[in-house]
Amino acid sequence: MGDLVEEELCTEIGPEYKGSGVMAEDWRNALSKVVPAVVVIRTTTCRAFDTESAGSSYATGFVVDKKRGIILTNRHVV
Repeated sequence: MGDLVEEELCTEIGPEYKGSGVMAEDWRNALSKVVPAVVVIRTTTCRAFDTESAGSSYATGFVVDKKRGIILTNRHVV
């Protein structure tokens, strides 16, 4: 799957980013480091009243510290 993502990213980035001096290879290098850290977070929570079913939702975040299990996401997710 990693090869597929890399191939898709390579086709979307032009040789130079609008005259800024940033080359496509710079973007590829940055993305190859960042993309593997992106995670999907799925939560299932109890509702306030017994008559309602449990709620579930999805969000995204990224790994900040793999050893300690720290993921950065938006405040409303947690």
